[in-house]
Amino acid sequence: MVKNKILILSCLLMIVPLISNFAQGIAISDDIENPHPSSILDISSTNKGLLLPRMTTAQRDAIGSPAESLFIFNIETKCFEIFVEDIWHSLWCAEDIEEPFSCGNTLNYEGYDYQTVQIGTQCWFAENLRYLPSVVGLETESQTIAYYYVYDYEGTNVNDAKATTNYQTYGAIYNWNAASTACPPGWSLPSETDWTSLEIYLGMDPSETDEIQWRNSGDVGDKLKAVSFGGNNSTGFTAIPGGVKTTSPGEFVNIDVWGGFWTSTGGWPWIRALEISESGVYRFDFFKDFAMSVRCIKD
Repeated sequence: MVKNKILILSCLLMIVPLISNFAQGIAISDDIENPHPSSILDISSTNKGLLLPRMTTAQRDAIGSPAESLFIFNIETKCFEIFVEDIWHSLWCAEDIEEPFSCGNTLNYEGYDYQTVQIGTQCWFAENLRYLPSVVGLETESQTIAYYYVYDYEGTNVNDAKATTNYQTYGAIYNWNAASTACPPGWSLPSETDWTSLEIYLGMDPSETDEIQWRNSGDVGDKLKAVSFGGNNSTGFTAIPGGVKTTSPGEFVNIDVWGGFWTSTGGWPWIRALEISESGVYRFDFFKDFAMSVRCIKD
């Protein structure tokens, strides 16, 4: 008992020099500064941190009658936890830290992990976008309202549309207004400039880039297309032929032989297209109520 009292007294004697202006609050610091008048406890240091009580879940649960807002660090779950309304709640856990994205890693968006690929200075989705908040059939079309489609699906049930082979293989297709806002945060529908930069990087003659036709120099289409689509996929872009929805009257056409990709540019937006029998890349402008595939590019 005497030893315990001596230990307590020693601890108090060590703390007293660090405490100032006790009537207003407590300051704990390297230079014994006064506490801020708005604070009951003011801790200041430039080379030390604050350690909360660290314990296992069993030790936490053994705390008798924990006070409302009691705060601990759980060394098993690696979480800061607080006791509120008779329950321990995790405020923040080590697993909540997001690793910085590196192109070539997968990117989770709306519950799906997308493959990505670095081509030159650009980072692209290496597969077609599958984002599908709603779905409509051929007879629903607009040049001003965003609409989402799945090739050959004529219903409005998103789960049914996602269960189709075409969705599983090729993703969704979008009219231009839907495509413009479909990519995840930090990514965008690529512009005409983005596509042109990609084409030149892969060997297209710059004098061809603005032509409205098949542009074959550099065999850029072959470099972008999946092997199953007649290409060599040397870029890892893995383009696949998801077809297109036409308009007035609407039809789903050219799946398995033709893949079209929107750009963000133009009153009649520019598109890029690849075909199974062509080695180049087609450039044309389309009506906004057509629907085709989307590849996202990193901002």
